[in-house]
Amino acid sequence: MLNLKVETREVKAIQLFLSLALIVDFIGAVLTSIVPSPHYQEGLVLSILACSLTTLSLYVKRKTKIISILMSSLISTLLIYLSFTMLYSSLVVLTSLLSTLFKLDALGSLRLFKKPIPLPMNEKLINYLKEKPQALSIIQFMILLICSAILLSCNNYFLSERFAECAYFFLVVGVLTALITTIRQKNIMREHDDV
Repeated sequence: MLNLKVETREVKAIQLFLSLALIVDFIGAVLTSIVPSPHYQEGLVLSILACSLTTLSLYVKRKTKIISILMSSLISTLLIYLSFTMLYSSLVVLTSLLSTLFKLDALGSLRLFKKPIPLPMNEKLINYLKEKPQALSIIQFMILLICSAILLSCNNYFLSERFAECAYFFLVVGVLTALITTIRQKNIMREHDDV
């Protein structure tokens, strides 16, 4: 039997807002992948890029965090424009707008909310995600690939193909994140050995 111990943990407001933005970015990427438009791939690439930058902002220090949040917000704003001009999808507009608002809230929380917020969380899961940031993208890849397989078994080839395409974008992001994490850890170990 799986016993997941959930404890209350203090979380900074910025982490909460960025996590919400990441969830909304993921939903936006899925919605972008199923838009019946010949320009859906441009929207999908922008959605995956926004999702990747939001994930990055969860793991980096303050100055880089601000830059990655601003870049991700800019990409979400560009996705809103693309949705109005080429994708014609109100759901993609809504998710991009909501994601941008969460990211702006995250930036605002750097100054406003100094006191952490208590939330129920699993400590093992938090530690795992800190050690392996690529897990977020790989989990998203697996969810989308499972959905693609289910859609394929229901003879919905169009949506199955779109979900699979979106899934493979997340796989690429996960592999690149793993590569960067490995290189970073090797550099830290070299510095530690030199001391």
